[in-house]
Amino acid sequence: MSDRVFIDVTADDVATLRGHGPGWALMWDGTNVIIRPITESDDGSLMQIGDYDSIAHISEFNAEDGRGTDDEDLADDYTDIANDYLAGWEDEKRLMPLIAPISRALRDHGINRIGGGLVGRRPGGPRRVTQLYRTPHTDTRARITVTGCPGDPIELAVSGHGRTYTAFLSPGTPARTVAARFAAVARAAR
Repeated sequence: MSDRVFIDVTADDVATLRGHGPGWALMWDGTNVIIRPITESDDGSLMQIGDYDSIAHISEFNAEDGRGTDDEDLADDYTDIANDYLAGWEDEKRLMPLIAPISRALRDHGINRIGGGLVGRRPGGPRRVTQLYRTPHTDTRARITVTGCPGDPIELAVSGHGRTYTAFLSPGTPARTVAARFAAVARAAR
């Protein structure tokens, strides 16, 4: 018998997320699929599968691809996403607490986290987690990347209007300072 975990997102889960609206997300707590405010997964203790806004994005992608867009179809997509994310969740749980204070400080500027932490590595480099953000009332997207290695900088990148602004801050930079710098760069990218 296999100990492999399989996450099954149901059409009812998608309908419940749809009913909660913006600011809420499908999450995995290690045992169950749950719907919680996005902010509850800031520290990586819950694995975020998809937020409310992702319903429209996945539906649009499926429609363009000739695939179904009802809650059952979306549940299948979220199930695939969740099981893909599961492979990196241990690294996400270890690294997300480094970003959590910054995420909280960014909310003071109206910049909100979207999606779960994206875990990866640069060729030959350490594991890293990248967190995505949306700036208010714009299509500007932003990201923060950390490795958790002592001395490695915090990488900020903001993209908008065909340009990307990137900044590197020392790992000891206070969260409020990172958030203020991030917000200034986001305003410049509009």
